[in-house]
Amino acid sequence: MNLICATTAGLLALLLATSAGASEPGPAAIDFDAGRPIAGALSLNGSESGRDARRTPIFSKYRPTLVFGGREVICTIHLAQGVRTIAPGETGDVTLDCRNAVSVAPGTRVTVREGGKNVGHVLVRAPETPTSARP
Repeated sequence: MNLICATTAGLLALLLATSAGASEPGPAAIDFDAGRPIAGALSLNGSESGRDARRTPIFSKYRPTLVFGGREVICTIHLAQGVRTIAPGETGDVTLDCRNAVSVAPGTRVTVREGGKNVGHVLVRAPETPTSARP
């Protein structure tokens, strides 16, 4: 009998915690057509052994596979103006140019895959909104 009460209490606590977290939705996903730039910050994993990391820096026009909510999409990564490289263990501003349309919310961490291993991630930023013209 005590086991049933403990299980019921645990399930009730889980239900309350889940519903409390659901009241604050995150940013809405934004649809990006193929070729529409997506701003973000790329962080490459750093590792002495190279396991789950690149051993060399990347340059603009790097074309890894990115994982958007389980869906793999090939994207070209363009480094921000003035940035020559991003080395393993470093983070830098980038723009993604994906081959296929994707839907992603600002603040999402998108996995960067190369050769079957996760070598980093991109933290997606909200697109810049154009400022309205002055009269």
